[in-house]
Amino acid sequence: MPQFVYIQKREGTNKQETISSVDNTQKHQRASSPMVANVVGENSIYHYMLFNQILYLHKNNHKHFESIYSQWERVWFSFQSKNSIMMLTLSVAIEGLLNDIYIPAFKTSEENVELAYEIAEIKQQIKTLHLTEIQRGRLLSNVSYWKAITAATALEKLIVQGVITKEDKRLWQELRNESAHPKVRENNLANERLEHEKVSSCLNLFHKLVLNTLAFSGPIAILQAGKEPSYIKLIHTEVLNK
Repeated sequence: MPQFVYIQKREGTNKQETISSVDNTQKHQRASSPMVANVVGENSIYHYMLFNQILYLHKNNHKHFESIYSQWERVWFSFQSKNSIMMLTLSVAIEGLLNDIYIPAFKTSEENVELAYEIAEIKQQIKTLHLTEIQRGRLLSNVSYWKAITAATALEKLIVQGVITKEDKRLWQELRNESAHPKVRENNLANERLEHEKVSSCLNLFHKLVLNTLAFSGPIAILQAGKEPSYIKLIHTEVLNK
């Protein structure tokens, strides 16, 4: 996580200015990364490719870049905290990416244009039925909700298009529900391992959403709690410009 750092020191009339790309107070902080470790040799090209894609997104779609950066920053800092904070931050960050990037794209797709026409036609038919105003209002309200795309609906669309898996969605829903409706749990090794497993699994989903937005293809690490990462070849699937 490169970051611009400016430090100014004064001693009497003497002034020293230092510009750095790393903040020494934060350089020992760690968060799991999906990128292959080797920065030289066969895999080095993928680090450069990712960097170029980040620069391209920053220049051509700054709104998407800001969403990725802000969510990534929250997740990165949450790794310096407790599991419960990590779980909440991660589950909300995934929802944030969906709301900022994927759901707006799905709303403008051809499929949803057709649905809008269908909804308008059904509403006209409802208005001709012999119903009370309350009954008619309820039906019209329910029909309008058909075009709403929730985070869960967006994940379903991404499953169909091969960006994520059903398991990714299931684990995110579990993590989101537990974080949104926390209960007192016994602190023991089994529960701690389970939490680590869910966090690792949802990090994979978070990384896939970020890397797909960056149009990245290449080898990535799939995180597994208590195990060495496994590696897969990620193939970019275009879902945002259709």
